[in-house]
Amino acid sequence: MQRRVNDGALWLILVNGLSYLTTLVRERYLYQHEYGTHALDDVVVLLAALAIAGNALGIVASFWWSAGRITERALRLGVLCAAVPVGLVALVSLEGSLLLVYLVASSVFLVAIQRAASAGRQFYAVLGAVTAPVPTILIWEAVGVRSASHILLGYAAGACWQAAGAWVIGRGGSVDPSTSSASLLWPVAYIAAVQADGVADISVLLLAGRGWASACGFAYSAFSGTVVIVVGPLAAQALAGRFHLENPLRLLAGGVLIAAAYVGLVPVVLHLALHGGAVVGPGYRRVLDLTLLYAAALPFAIFWQLMTRAEHRDAERWRSLAFQAVLLFVVHSALLGILVALHAWSYIPLATLGGFATMALGNVALRSRAPRTA
Repeated sequence: MQRRVNDGALWLILVNGLSYLTTLVRERYLYQHEYGTHALDDVVVLLAALAIAGNALGIVASFWWSAGRITERALRLGVLCAAVPVGLVALVSLEGSLLLVYLVASSVFLVAIQRAASAGRQFYAVLGAVTAPVPTILIWEAVGVRSASHILLGYAAGACWQAAGAWVIGRGGSVDPSTSSASLLWPVAYIAAVQADGVADISVLLLAGRGWASACGFAYSAFSGTVVIVVGPLAAQALAGRFHLENPLRLLAGGVLIAAAYVGLVPVVLHLALHGGAVVGPGYRRVLDLTLLYAAALPFAIFWQLMTRAEHRDAERWRSLAFQAVLLFVVHSALLGILVALHAWSYIPLATLGGFATMALGNVALRSRAPRTA
């Protein structure tokens, strides 16, 4: 039973989804207390940028560690060294220091999850993320949420809580050192292209007029969040050699089932979570339509991201994976250009579909032609 919990794909996806659900409790608490304030507006913008940076940094470090290119000692030294700029910035700005703490802790959490996966204890490490909103809300109850520094203190505490828990649980995880000479910058290029691809749709919709970019931002967050819930835990298992992607078509079929469930749930969940106030009539319909249209890209996005992240276990594949990510961005951008020229704003998610579908089906075709080993 313990092995099924630690390594079972369904268990890992469920607990990862639960961690996202508990963060909604945290956000609901904060918005109910401070929605519409300048302090909250500032924090939301800053944390959105840092979440992207922390996620990218953590994934890159996980790739390096899983491929045996950096040692456990180097990881610990990196975490200790991060305390120096945090302390120096604290002398000038408490808010800046807390933002750095949040950035470092978010990155460490992803590396710690990878270590826990290698040790066979990923399920328990993710439970730290499920409970992370607890210290955050307790701090907010104690000091309030009337200033940006108080809000950031809560976020930083939650990030440190989950990072520390995952790090302790992952103790003992190890990989064999690599003799590869592949540049450590290739995974950086991969992540940079993927992150740039993620903001492309929202950026071009700034040209469409008021409401379009924010509607797309919500829709893309729902899409990317669904992808991460599935890809995050399974990619960590694959990088640890505990989950093998031997049947690409079966993985695509699983993605289709997830997309079908997404289409069925979105109208109900969206109406309960968003409808009302200023989000009614055509405005609500715009968010709903964009969110549903992204469903078509789900199977391909899940497939391509899971396959390419898993393949970072082999450092010799880093260069070709970086080129794949760049090609994804190029295809996506070309399709966006066509849709913008046609002023087809409602169909912007189809560019995301085209980019991921091209790369995913290309991977399937290449694998089907690859010679089979006995």
